[in-house]
Amino acid sequence: MLFTKRFLLFIALLISFVSVGQDKMKISGVINDTLNNKPLYNASAVIIRIRDSVLLDYTRTDLQGRFEFTNLDIDTVELLITHPKFLDQSFYMFGSEDNYEFHIPNIIPLEKTKEIREVVIFASKDPIYYRGDTLVYVADSFNVKPNAVVEDLLKKLPGVEVDKDGKIKSQGKDVEKVLVDGDEFFGSDPLIATRNLGARAVESVEVYEKESENAESGSTETVQIMNLKLKDEAKKGYFGRIAAGSDFQKFYEGEALASVFNKDLKISVFGQATNTPNSGFSWSDINQYGLDNERQNIIDEDGNWTFIGSTPRDGLPQSLKGGFYFSDKIGEKTKLSANYTYNDNQVIANTNKTTQYFLVDTTYSTDDTGSDRNRLQQHIANIGFEQKFDSLTTLEIKPRFQFNKTTQRSESTTEFFDADRNSFSETNVLNETGSEEMSFSNIAKLTRLFKKRFRKLEVTYQFDYKKNTLEGVLESSSGLTFMDSTIQSFNQKKTGNLEGAGHLARVSYHEPLSKLWRLEFEYQFNQFKTDQSRSSFNLIGEEYNELDSLFSNSFENEQMINFGGAFVRFENPKHLVRLGARVRNTQMDNFNLFTGDSFKQNVNNLLPGFRYAYKIKQNSRLNFNYNTDAQLPSISQLQPLQDNTNPNRIVVGNPDLKPTYTHTMRLNYHLFKPITGFYTWAGAYFSYINNAFSSSLLYDQYGRTVSQSINVDNNYFGNVYAGTGIPLYKQLLKMNINANAGISSINNKINGLDNRTINNSVGGGLDLVFDKDSLFFEIGGSINYNAPNSTLNSGANQPYFTHNYNVNFAWDIFWNITLATEARYVIQSQRADGFNLNYFIWDVSVKKNFLKDENLVLELRANDLLNQNITASRNIQTNIIVDNRTQIISRYFLVKLTYNFKNKIKAVDSDEEF
Repeated sequence: MLFTKRFLLFIALLISFVSVGQDKMKISGVINDTLNNKPLYNASAVIIRIRDSVLLDYTRTDLQGRFEFTNLDIDTVELLITHPKFLDQSFYMFGSEDNYEFHIPNIIPLEKTKEIREVVIFASKDPIYYRGDTLVYVADSFNVKPNAVVEDLLKKLPGVEVDKDGKIKSQGKDVEKVLVDGDEFFGSDPLIATRNLGARAVESVEVYEKESENAESGSTETVQIMNLKLKDEAKKGYFGRIAAGSDFQKFYEGEALASVFNKDLKISVFGQATNTPNSGFSWSDINQYGLDNERQNIIDEDGNWTFIGSTPRDGLPQSLKGGFYFSDKIGEKTKLSANYTYNDNQVIANTNKTTQYFLVDTTYSTDDTGSDRNRLQQHIANIGFEQKFDSLTTLEIKPRFQFNKTTQRSESTTEFFDADRNSFSETNVLNETGSEEMSFSNIAKLTRLFKKRFRKLEVTYQFDYKKNTLEGVLESSSGLTFMDSTIQSFNQKKTGNLEGAGHLARVSYHEPLSKLWRLEFEYQFNQFKTDQSRSSFNLIGEEYNELDSLFSNSFENEQMINFGGAFVRFENPKHLVRLGARVRNTQMDNFNLFTGDSFKQNVNNLLPGFRYAYKIKQNSRLNFNYNTDAQLPSISQLQPLQDNTNPNRIVVGNPDLKPTYTHTMRLNYHLFKPITGFYTWAGAYFSYINNAFSSSLLYDQYGRTVSQSINVDNNYFGNVYAGTGIPLYKQLLKMNINANAGISSINNKINGLDNRTINNSVGGGLDLVFDKDSLFFEIGGSINYNAPNSTLNSGANQPYFTHNYNVNFAWDIFWNITLATEARYVIQSQRADGFNLNYFIWDVSVKKNFLKDENLVLELRANDLLNQNITASRNIQTNIIVDNRTQIISRYFLVKLTYNFKNKIKAVDSDEEF
């Protein structure tokens, strides 16, 4: 309580300091109901700043019909009076140093039923409102600095969170895709839009849910989409930014974005080069660093391939990006779009890792030190063609091409220790690998609407092709440290080829039964075929010419899926219910070309689904989703090949794997009160998996493992979460509270015995935010607790805490100078020796805006002043606890110059009459 009082006193002193020497506006008045001959009680009075539509203050009239606003900055404002029984009324005050007190002694509202000759209506939207099922934020209602980018705007929106990597959540749920005016901007990389488009070019931010089809299983899930709708003046003319920064020794940042718009024509060019943590790695790209470019599902709805790898931010990055975006209408019925992106990303990672292994009768550990150098060169091209044959019929064609070239060099040393930390074995590994991959996909979709509302026919065809080749060298040796003897060594050349193609055909039809009821029918056929060969050659003399059949194999996998489904849908202004099921048949043929063995499977699944949405009020929603899914194993999981890329952790495929069967339930609730600024959201997630892909681990006497994929039942994952934003002191101060709890249960086998690992977690956080025109201050923290429990060995049951505390401060001092600082203190406890790390990260920047429009910004930035920046994490894996620490960029200084430019075209005036 004492801390809270001192904090509020500190905020009050800051406000008074900023306000010294400034005159303030005062606006007051009395509202009378002349029809009933009494003052009008509980009418709403709102103050809106005209130049940017920001809501400054609000109140309600007392029993005498009086209202009053004080301490308003001098400006031109709108006073909006509203009451459910009367028409809205607006009054405009033009404040100045000589005219800053306004009193309206007798405001008489007009009845809604009163007949009048002429009415002038000034359109005024709430800062947050719903348009159907779409949540809309009016961008100008949230104050941002003159040259802020979209990411700065998103951080101001109630219920929206943006993490340090740019990943976005809304109402506690991940945003899966970011669009600009309904289209992907530079393909699927959202950071190009959120970190380069100017915030003041955005008219509104729209968040909505879209039903997304899993192309393989046919199951339907709802994903969250964010659409940035640009202002009219940003749709005709040009805008962009150029930035360059350096410490003139080692670090640099450079980027440029130029966009030209003219009605339907949109052209943008983008480029970036940097070797700092602000490398702009997209959160949709972070898994594209693995050399085993095998995917779990051959295609998804966008024709993308899934990659396996580490997060590129864990290390020292170097990034080069560039590309263009084009969209235009050819005539009235044809739309053409194209975008191309080139990426050249490199990461050097030096890691230290301690792993603890808990078996039934023993415990041991390993210390790993390693250095990895990864490079990904990537070309991505997308084309979109849309043809409207008439007002009811549309054809869309979307080809996509991608080429990846990946190189990796990794060196590692692993030392093995017994329960008393005595060293007994050591392994040294050098891996060098290069791969090239080409993929192509094309989606053609015909949509036919009918004159009868809600009747719709969709026909979709999708083709996917992928080819991957790799070549590398493995050198390793393992020995007993106490005997100085070698127990195993490899010197092998690795080659691999993967080629796969898939076809998908889908028909869906919606038939309305009445205004509220409709039926949905669908049928889908999938056919995939993938061939993968891996070869290992031992070094004999000076040539790699001896085939090692133990680590070589050629395998063919063919899948054919048929499914059909029917759903009934009920929808009125308050409720939406969708209920139905799909029946799916999967035929899987596996052929081992090395041995001539074949494996066939024929699996039938019933996949029910249910969705319920309830519009409680205009500003609150409740959603519940239940769906089922069946995931097929990847060819790498199926292929009976021993992979010795890491000789201490050999992986073997299993051709007998069956598809998983998953039940998933999601519950979400959110509420906004636009006038007060209060919001809250809550949700729950639970997933239960039978035939889940897990592992069977065999440990030898030296601590090495052989792992094979197996199916297990009764795996589950669940979590609940909630958050709220509470405005205080007329929205000058806001308190944000969040809490979460989770549970997971994973089954596997260890040396032939069943093992079950349950992990319970709970956490929460609190932030206090003060945000006024020239001053921003935030202080907060979070605590998370994890408690794992393994059935085979209680030694793995080691709970641990993570604490995060942060302070952010930004102040527009004078002469267009802004001082900003951000500090974060992390406490990690109850981990392995050397990983109980507490570190304090402190960044400081000073910005100066130049030119009349403040378009030129000079920034001096100091990152990690105390030189303590690291990446440390703990991961619980069945009977294994992994503590990891990776070297990342720590203290550095940068001078950066940014120029923002745009045309001077004014917004188009509305000609509509009411």
